[in-house]
This record gives sequence, structure tokens and C-alpha cells, in this order.
Amino acid sequence: MGKRRKIALLVGQAYEYYQASFIEGCLGELFASDYDVCVFAMYEKYQNTAAREVGETSIFKLVPFDQFDAFILMLDTLQTPGLCDSIMAEIREKVTVPVITVDKQLEDYPCIMPRHYDGIKTIVSHLIEDHGYTDIAFLTGKSWHPYSKERLKAFQDCMADHDLEIRENRIFFGDFWYTSGENLGDKLVKMRGVLPQAVACANDQMAVGLAKSLTEHGLRIPEDIAVVGYDSNDEGRFSPKPITSVTLPAKSLGTHAAAYVMALIDGQEPPQFTEPVDMYYGASCGCCNESAGTYSRLRSTWSTNLSSGSVFSPYNHMDEDLLSQSTFYGLMNTIFSYTYQIREFTSFSLCLNDDWQHYNSEESMGRTPFTDKMIHALYCGPENSGQDKIGVDDYFDREILVPELLEERDKPSVYYFTPIYFENMAYGYAAISFEEPVAHTESYRLWLRCVTRGLEYFKRQEQLRITNSMLEANLIREPLTGFFNYKGFQRNTYSLIRELKRDSDDANISVITIDIRNLSGINNEYGRNEGDSAILKIADFLRQNTEQSHIFALGNGEFFVLIQEDEDMSADKMIRSINDMILEFNGTSDKYKLQISYGTATGSPETKNDFERLVGAAINNKNIRKHSIAKIDSGTLSEEEQEEAKVVHDIIEHNRINYHFQPIVIASTGEIFAYEALMRADVTPYMPPPVVLRYAEFFNRLYDIEKATFTNVLNIIDSKGDDFAAGSKVFINSIPGHVLKDDDFAEITDKIQTDRIVVEFTEQSEIRESDMAKIKKRYEDAGLQTAVDDYGTGYSNVSNLLAYMPNYVKIDRMLLTCIQDSPQKQHFVKDIITFSHENGIMALAEGVETAEEYKTVLELGVDLVQGYFVARPSATIVKEIDEEVREQILEINRIVKAEGRKDTYVAGREARISLPVLVEEGYSKIVIPNAEVTYRDITISGAPGFDTQIYVIIEDGYQGSLVLENIGLSGTKLGNAICIGEGCDVSIHFSGENQLNNGGIRVPDTSRVVFSGDGILRINVHKLEAYGIGNALMARHGELVFDQDGTIEIKVDSAQGIGIGSGQGGVIKINRGRYLINMSGQSGVGIGSILKGTQPIVSNCDVDISNRAGRCVGIGSIDGDCDILIDKLSLNCTMHGHEGVAIGSMHGNTCIVSMNSGYITITANVNDMICVGSLASSDVRVKLTLLSLNCEFSGDNSGFIGCFEPGAKVSIARCSVSANGRSANLRDIYAEEENINISHTKCEITINDRLKSRIDN
Repeated sequence: MGKRRKIALLVGQAYEYYQASFIEGCLGELFASDYDVCVFAMYEKYQNTAAREVGETSIFKLVPFDQFDAFILMLDTLQTPGLCDSIMAEIREKVTVPVITVDKQLEDYPCIMPRHYDGIKTIVSHLIEDHGYTDIAFLTGKSWHPYSKERLKAFQDCMADHDLEIRENRIFFGDFWYTSGENLGDKLVKMRGVLPQAVACANDQMAVGLAKSLTEHGLRIPEDIAVVGYDSNDEGRFSPKPITSVTLPAKSLGTHAAAYVMALIDGQEPPQFTEPVDMYYGASCGCCNESAGTYSRLRSTWSTNLSSGSVFSPYNHMDEDLLSQSTFYGLMNTIFSYTYQIREFTSFSLCLNDDWQHYNSEESMGRTPFTDKMIHALYCGPENSGQDKIGVDDYFDREILVPELLEERDKPSVYYFTPIYFENMAYGYAAISFEEPVAHTESYRLWLRCVTRGLEYFKRQEQLRITNSMLEANLIREPLTGFFNYKGFQRNTYSLIRELKRDSDDANISVITIDIRNLSGINNEYGRNEGDSAILKIADFLRQNTEQSHIFALGNGEFFVLIQEDEDMSADKMIRSINDMILEFNGTSDKYKLQISYGTATGSPETKNDFERLVGAAINNKNIRKHSIAKIDSGTLSEEEQEEAKVVHDIIEHNRINYHFQPIVIASTGEIFAYEALMRADVTPYMPPPVVLRYAEFFNRLYDIEKATFTNVLNIIDSKGDDFAAGSKVFINSIPGHVLKDDDFAEITDKIQTDRIVVEFTEQSEIRESDMAKIKKRYEDAGLQTAVDDYGTGYSNVSNLLAYMPNYVKIDRMLLTCIQDSPQKQHFVKDIITFSHENGIMALAEGVETAEEYKTVLELGVDLVQGYFVARPSATIVKEIDEEVREQILEINRIVKAEGRKDTYVAGREARISLPVLVEEGYSKIVIPNAEVTYRDITISGAPGFDTQIYVIIEDGYQGSLVLENIGLSGTKLGNAICIGEGCDVSIHFSGENQLNNGGIRVPDTSRVVFSGDGILRINVHKLEAYGIGNALMARHGELVFDQDGTIEIKVDSAQGIGIGSGQGGVIKINRGRYLINMSGQSGVGIGSILKGTQPIVSNCDVDISNRAGRCVGIGSIDGDCDILIDKLSLNCTMHGHEGVAIGSMHGNTCIVSMNSGYITITANVNDMICVGSLASSDVRVKLTLLSLNCEFSGDNSGFIGCFEPGAKVSIARCSVSANGRSANLRDIYAEEENINISHTKCEITINDRLKSRIDN
């Protein structure tokens, strides 16, 4: 990092007025002695979410603590909970050079503390001596804060020096924020009695808030009441009535800090600091704003925000320009083009993690914010120096911070390092340098926010582009033939025009459309496999006649082909060639004969619309030809066809349509879940439904079929409802292209039983998105469920499925025939089922005809089954399927359960299970059955650091042992890593290093688990509601017994979280071992319960609990009763939150705590809390015996032991008790004296530096 000496300065918000002034004073002194300075800073010293706390504070993970000659720490500006502690831990471990702190005293390090006493006395004296006020109130900060106490003491002494009495209700405490002033204003107005003549506030922010409130209540400043502040900032100076105040000597303090640390480096005696008091005379006290001219808002340059196009300009379009970039290089170029907005720097670097584009929120947990190699994505030198560069492929080692720090420079510089992050994801950092002693500005911060938004949007768009590319690859091809579908045609239209017209712009292009005339007949007579073979045969004929890229499949045996008309090829020649191939095939086929309908259209398209119109014309011509094929030369139907047409016409006209009902069963039980209503024409001889539909389409009467189907089926349900299985549904076939009109739908609405009807879409052609949206809205409004038929063929593809988003997907028979013998079909069907389940859709296997097919689809995870194997369609409605078939289904389930599904390994065949082997074989779940197996006691082994996505389920009633050896398991999105069933008695023994991610160990109320072993068990859970070992928020957990000699580490980050226990409580017996529990989120309990009572027994062990939840309990309960027994325990409990109890119950009715023999240390920074006892229980009994108890606590309403409500009983015998607290409450023990029993104990409790000893020998 060069030869010049360097100082590191750590601050919270470098551009904030006080900090910026301090930094500028510090830099001036250090630059004069040829020091470089590296400032590591957040953007905001307060963050409003946990995620932003991680992102903001990430910059301090960048600090190379071994590379500086000294450190200056503005610790009071680092307000993020736990940040100071983590920085000081690294300082103490890694730093041997001088370290000084500012505004916050720590042991072992010198501290510079500005003296506020004289400033407060000066401004209060001004009110008394210059304005004659005698009744003055004072608003200070938090009662425990040293600055608050110092400023209050100065006020009290000043009043005493002037022989003035401080009246009752004239001293108030706040928190140095605007709301404290606003609250005081409201309080003063509502108080009975005379208002004070003036109010002195301990800072300008509280003064501004007070003035705002008073004026809103109709009071005038200063005519009715004067207001003064302290620390004089811009907000106070430029208020409607400028606030009279005292300017803090921030710049001179920075100069002194620099001189102080340089003296320490040189081994000299540090200098003393003298602080002149500088008054700002505003108008809020009654003065005439004498100081206003000193603090003018005149610009330093002639440029304006508008003329210079600054970040504040209304014409600043940086955000829009960044969001419009599609390449990383373009993004960097755009950022570079806007560096003029911050151009007063010496250098600027944008440094990004080498994996920033692939970094996500989940990966941010537990990893270093910055990668070892950084991308020097953008570098700008001094203006017009020619050093600017964009380095999207320029990498450097993170430890050097920025490459230019290694270069020789003539002058010292300051480098400001700030994080580039979004929420909790650090993408890198920015480094801006100056050769002048200046702080960076707020405009720089706003500029970097634009950069961050641009990076985040680019990353999201890039990820979306990749996802879309993968989806489009599946959406633009027809799965059976592999040809492009119509979407593929639309996507490639212009490239096709260029290719087909490459020889001449005037070249004619012909479109040939073809479909298989008798495909439905082939499917009906020979099955869909033969129908698919017919489609593939025609596809092969097409391939032999033209390039595959010129063939497009519309599904259901329909194609169109593009050719360039020339001497060698024409539409007529191709059709003759294909017909010759069909004739040859028919001569050898002993089953069906292939027949096609075709149509052509020729033109010279120049645009996409031209081409689509040409295809449409060809399809229309084909359809006309197809309908005409059934006619003789005179245009009339044949005698046979005439008869069929007459029958269909009669069927439609007279609604001669009956329905057979085919059961749909639950795959796992064989119970009837639903029925499909299948159309049957009421004519003799039998006429298949496809024939009826074909002539209905010929007559353009499909709408009448749709209407008759709904009306007839609903009438049957209405009249024969009791004949159906209880709670069953009925699937009604519907053609989306012929949906009922609003009037017709309204007529049948009264008959619709919304909990019973499922509308099954059967059409094998696409419909417009707008029409689909109307259909979906209609059925959603009516409360009807929907299903998609024949999924996996024709137009029933991912595109339609995403458009329909049905409740059920019926997997086509084509995919299920002999599926047990086809790995390809199994893979495809498995993907369909997985996709369905991930989107909340039930998967239905349609057309299952054999037990082998049933077993296979069951193994693949299908929910429902329909087909001849289960039951044939019948005019008679059955409530149950055949008993023998039902037994066969149950037997298949038993076999599948024993063997395990394709992704499930069923334990018991061998005593030892190897996780690496299971991962290699594709398993994601281990089931330990409660059944007769070879091995009941199971060992699962892995390797240290070998994480998997496998989870374990222990079935109901299991009794045995589970040994974990160096395993890595992972819970599902909603599940656990180890899920124990009801009525189990399990011993879990762990050795080596074991890791459970994304889920803990579920132990239901009726089960018992004993933990043993000498290894490490780590559990890491981050979910909305989570627990490490136990059960969910609304459940009780079973008996948890810990007899282990190793270490259990639990980390839970959750809105509602428990380390060991559950929401509703249960039995916890911790008999020995070591436990490290880390909680964060909204509400968290280390050991115990959240809602109901708990009775934990904790003995002979070492427990360390860190709880950073908003509502936090170490051992006990939040809202439930507790009866806690602790014996021979070493406990270290650290709490950070707004409400909490270390040991006890926050709000339960009863709180009993018995602690006997042990070492207890409690450190807490919680607004409302009791270390031991309860906040509000009516029955509190605390008994301590033979105990060493040490507590450090702070909070506005915090206390040591007992309960804030009356009635608590506290007994302390043969103990050593020490407590040191900061609180507005001054009591040492929260119990009436008659309920406090202390014997043979030394009890020393210090509250706000006031020691109270209770000693009984």
C-alpha cells in the first residue's frame, strides 16, 4: 500500500454534518504530516431492517486491520446493534498499533470526549441573563447516556448559580430525536398549570420537534414560549424561527484527534483539548437572528443543480438510463457517463465481487461480504487526466483495497470506502479519494444509490433472461416431433423470409398445411401410441422432402411446411411425393390406412404479418378441402356420411346425449375422489363421441354440445346427488373455444355446486390470451375449479398450462401406456408432476390400464388415477370401486411404501446408510419405517462438510435409534431436516460434525427423543416460523431429553422462532452437554415456549444463548407460564431487543424460577426487560441458591430481578450476586421488601452508577 503512513477512520455516516466536520478537521492535521487516510463508512448510522443492517455494516468486513499505523473510531456514530462489539473484537484480536475512540469510552483504549457542560451552561445563561427567563424546563436525552447526564448537570448547576429554583415537572428525558421534542410539546400543552417561559433542549433535533408540536397547538415561538437547542445544525438554523443554539466544535475535535493519534504513534505525550463555546443566535429565544448572516445559504459556485445536471436536478435521468442497459459493459459505460455529477474527486473506483451477478439473499447468510478477487469495474482519475477506464475483466486482490493505493503519489489522500449493496447482499464497494481535506457529500450517497439500483435491476434482468431463454426453448417446440410450433414460427419469421428469399427478393414462397384426416379414429381403435406413430410417420415423410427448420407442428397431427417455389420444388410436387409415400405405407400396413388433408397458399411475404396471413390462408384452404373430402364431386355427402350427419343433427336438436361416469380415485387409497362425465350419444348403433363432435363442428354446432353438456350433467348431479361418493367432485368436459355466453351461463348458475364441479378443458387447439383470461375470471368468480385434459400432447403444453393455471392436470394416456418400461416417459411424467406440485396443482394420471402402470405413476408421485384398471365408465354411478381392485391398489401402495418412491430411500434393508451414495443415486428423502425390517436401528453416515438436499422422515410409532455420523441434511421449503412421526420413541446419537440446514428436528407431542453422543450437531433455520429442535408455533413438542456430551449449535432467524421447544410448550430435560443457541427475528425463545407454558429442566451443562429478536427470552416463555429448574449450570446469556426476559416469562400468569449451583452471566441491551423473573406475571417466585450471578443490562425500562407488577417473591441464599444497570427505573430488586429474603449472600446492584448493597453473612 505504498510507503506513506496510513490512518484508518471508522465512522457511521461520513456526510452527516457533525461527522463531516470532524473528518475535515482530522484530515487537515493528518495531511499536514503526510499521512494517507482510509475512511470506512456506512451511509446511514441507523437502519430500519435487519437486512439493511447486514448490507450497511458489510463495509467494516473490508478493513485490513493489519495494514494501518493507527485507528480512529467514532464508535458513537455506529448505532447498528452489535456492530461496535464486533469491530472491537477484531481490533483486540488483530491490532497492535495505537487506537483511539471518539465519543464512547472503552476499557484499554484512550477516548476523546467533547465537553458539553460549558456549552449548555452558556445557552441557559443566555436565557436567564439576556432574556430574563426564570422558569426554564430542560429536555435531555436517555437517562443513562453520559452526554444526557452531563448536559442535565450543566442545566442544574446553571440554575443554581443564578439562584433559580427548578420547578416540579421541568426536567424531561428523551432520545435525542425529533419525536422526543414532539412528545414533550404535546405533554406540556396537556399539563395543568403554567407553561415554562423557555425550554432548553439537549440538541437541535429535539428542539425542532418541540417547536413543531407547540406551533401546531397554536403557541408562538418565542412570544408564548422560547425554545433553544444545542449542537446547532442546518435544520435548526434554517427553521421558520432559527433555533438559538451552541455549535459543537466538531472540526477542532477532529484536529485534536489527529494530533492525539500521531503523538501516540511517535511515542509522545498526547496534547490537551480546549473547546471554545460558539453561540448561534437565532430567533427562537427572542433574539433577532443575529447569526443568520454568518450562515448564509449562498452557493459557492455559479452553477446550479439545473444548469450542471446534478444528482438533484429534475432532469437527472441516471436511473432510467441504467435500467435500460442490457449488457454489463453498457451498464458500466452508463455509470461512467454520469461520474460528472461527482467529479470533484481525485479518483473514483467501483469494485465488484467477482460473483456479484449470481449472488442472492440466501447465499449472503454466513459468507464474507467481499470475494477474494474483486472486479475493478470502473476507475476514474482526475478530470482530463486520461486515466479513466472500464475494466469489466480487470481483477485485483481484495486485500489491497484499490490498486492505486500501491502507487507512489506526491500528496497524501483520503479514500472513502462505502458498501455497494442491496438489502443484505453486498455486491462490492466504492472508493472515492480526494487530495483536499474534505468529506464526501450526500449527493455522492444518492449517486451511489442510483448505481446500486442499476446493478440490482441488471442482475435481476440477467437472471430473468436466462430463465426465459430456458422456458422459451421448451415453449417453441412441439414435444412429440421436435418441430418448431407456431410460436417457434413467429419467433423465426424474419430469418425464414431472408433464408427462403435469399436468391431473389421476388421469390415466391408456398405454405403447405397438412393434417391427418383419420387420426382420431386411429387413436380410438388402436390407442394413442398408434396415433402418435401415425403423426411421427407423417413427420418423417415431411423430413424426407424438405429441411426440418422449414417444418412446423401445430399439434394433433397438423403441420405446415414452407418451401421456395422453383424448378426443382413446388407445393404440388411435395404433395405428390408425400402422397406416394403414404400410398406405399398403406400397402404394407396391416392396421390403419393413413389419409391426409392439405391446403396451400403462395405469395412473396415481406413482413411478419404478410407471412402469418399466408399461413392463415393455407390453413383455411386446408380446412375447406378437409370438409369437402367427405363430399362427392357434386358436393353432397356419401350415403353413409349423410346418415351419420343426420343422426348427429338429431342428437343435437333433441339433446339425445347421455353420460357415463368414470371414477377418479385417490392414488394412495383407492377411494373415489371424483368422476368424469363422459358423453354418450343415445342412439343405436353406438356412435363414438369424436364422431358426434366432428359432425357438430361440421355443422358449427359445438356450442350446442357445450351447453347440453353443462345442462345435462348438472341435472344429473341435482337429481342423483346421493348416488355419488360423499364429498366427490364431477369433471365436466368443456371446449374453451366455445365457452357459454353470459346469458346461458347465468341460467345454469343456480345448479352449480361450487365445491363439486371441475371444468375440464378438452380443446386441442390454442385460444387467444384475452379469451382465456375471460374464461378464467368467469370460473374463478363462480368458485369453480378447473382441469387441463391430455397434458403432454398437442396444445396441452407448458404455455397453455401457465395460461390456464388449473387445479388439476390430467396427464395424457399417450405418456402412460407401458410407462413402467420407458425411462423417458417416466422422466417426462415426473417433471410434469413436480411442476404441478410446485405450483399447487394436483396431478391426475388418465387412462391407466394395468397394475404395472398404476404402480409406476404412484412411485412418480401422482395424486389421482383414472382408467380401465380402476373402473370403466358406467351409466350406473358407483360409490366405491370394485373391492378386489381396491385391495389391489392398497397392496400396490404397500409395495411402493416398502420399496420407496423414486426419490425416496426406505431404510431397514441395511444398518448403515451412506449419504454420498444416496446423492449419487438421486434420492432426496430417507424414510425410516415402523415396519418389520431387517435393521431397525439405523446409522446415516456422510463426510465432514458434505451437505445434501436430503431430509429424513421417521414414521409414526417407530421405536429405535438413529446414529448420525458427519451428515449434512436439508429441510424442504416448508418442512424439517428430520421429521419424527407421532407416537415414536427415538434415540438420536451424533458423532463427528453434523449439519442440518433449512429445517430442524420435529418432535410431536406424542413422541419422545433422547439425544446422545460426543460430536457436534449444528442446526441452521431461516424461515417465517422456525424452531431448531421441537415443534411449530401452534403445536406442543414431545419429551426432549438431552444426555449428550458433545455440542449442539442452533441458529434460528425467524419472525417467530424457538431454539429448543415449541410454541405451545412440552417437556424439556437437558441433563448435560454444551449448547450454543443464536436467535434473531421478531420474537425468539432460546429454550422453552412462545405461547403456552413450559417447564424446562436444565442441569450439568454449559449453555450460551445469544438472542437478538425484537421480543426475546433466553430460557422460559414469552406469553406462557413457566416453571424453570436450573441446577449446576454454566450460562452465558446475551440479549438485544425491545422487550425481553433472560430467564423467566414475559407475560405469563405464573413465573417460577429455581436456580441452584452454577455460574450465570447475563448481558442485555433491551428497552423493556427483567433479567430474571417476569415483566407482568401475577405470580412470580424466584429462588437462587449457591449461585454466582453477574448481570450487565441497559434499557429505558429495564430491571435486574423480580417483576414490575406487585407480588413477586425473591429468595437469594449462599450466592454471589453482582449487577450493573442503566435504566429509568432505580430499584434494585422488583419485589416488596417483605417478599425479599437474602441470606448468607453478598448482593451488589448498581443502577445508574448508584450502588446498593444487600449483604447478609
